[in-house]
Amino acid sequence: MPLTSLPPFSLPEQRSLRGSGVGREQGPHQQVQTHFQTMQQRGKSGSSDETSTSGMYRVRKTRAYYQRLFETAPDGILILDEETGQIIDANPYMADLLRHPIVDVIGKEVWELGLFRNPDAMKAAFSALRRTGIVHHEDLTLMARDGRRVDVEFICKVYDTNGHRFVQCNVRDISDRKYLVAELQRAATTDHLTGIANRRHFLTVARDELQRAHRYRRPLSLLILDVDHFKRINDSFGHPVGDDVLRGIAHACRGRMRSADVIGRLGGEEFGVLMPETAQRSAIEAAHRLQEAVASVAVQPPGKDLLTVTISIGIAITGAGQESLHALLARADAQLYRAKENGRNRIYADVAESVQLPDPGQVHTQPGEHHG
Repeated sequence: MPLTSLPPFSLPEQRSLRGSGVGREQGPHQQVQTHFQTMQQRGKSGSSDETSTSGMYRVRKTRAYYQRLFETAPDGILILDEETGQIIDANPYMADLLRHPIVDVIGKEVWELGLFRNPDAMKAAFSALRRTGIVHHEDLTLMARDGRRVDVEFICKVYDTNGHRFVQCNVRDISDRKYLVAELQRAATTDHLTGIANRRHFLTVARDELQRAHRYRRPLSLLILDVDHFKRINDSFGHPVGDDVLRGIAHACRGRMRSADVIGRLGGEEFGVLMPETAQRSAIEAAHRLQEAVASVAVQPPGKDLLTVTISIGIAITGAGQESLHALLARADAQLYRAKENGRNRIYADVAESVQLPDPGQVHTQPGEHHG
């Protein structure tokens, strides 16, 4: 049911509500009840024609219909006095959503319930509602009585009934929707095996960071890591062991990276690490830390000795030029190829000509090797 599909309810007659023990009969269905009483008075005055009887039946039916809508609506409903912000009525769903019994909320001002993290902002929004007639929040966090945070869609609209203005607020719990959206987002951006960024998400982030590096003339380092002899691991121990190796490498590398760095699985046994604001010296030092982290990964194949692995790394560093992501990836991949061809467990780096960087010869390169 759309959030705004319920019809507005009418306001009960003016009276002091706080501590008055207002029940459902004094709730937002009073106008229909008044019509019903009018029809009864007509009957008492001697009007027994068929039209009056039919009208009374329609009133009864209409009142019962709106009562059921209010009581069984799958959204929370609050009815407020437009002038004071006092709560005139609330339906059972609203009470259950926020863990506030109906009897405890009737007569209170809505900001007294602690629903909003900033009551002053709520009062300002209520003032704006009185001017504009409607307020709509697609994503608003309310605080339930038990301390839970409830994400809701919140829409309030002002109505005028018999010269008296009141506010109907419809509140829809969107917690499940937000969770599903987050899960879909996670599935679309995460590698299912290792839990790190998948290729598509990694390249999207890399493209954005490369543009930023070009715009502000800042260094950016791209590392491509490849597990040495990975095919031999799969052939000798089986793919489940190979999967454990990949998961272990991803976990170990994440533990040695900065929060600004991004790691992703590019495919198979190949990983990418993106390091913004990182020049050659820092990139090579980071590559050695990643080698050390991977060397600590140990996987236990069934009935075999512990298995350890090494990685080869190719590094490409860009800066002020207008190099494309494709070109940057190609340079890093070329350095990875050199590392593999020259014995594996090595680090090779390639620096764009436009970048002025420290002398790499000063960097300690064990346990792997670095060649500029």
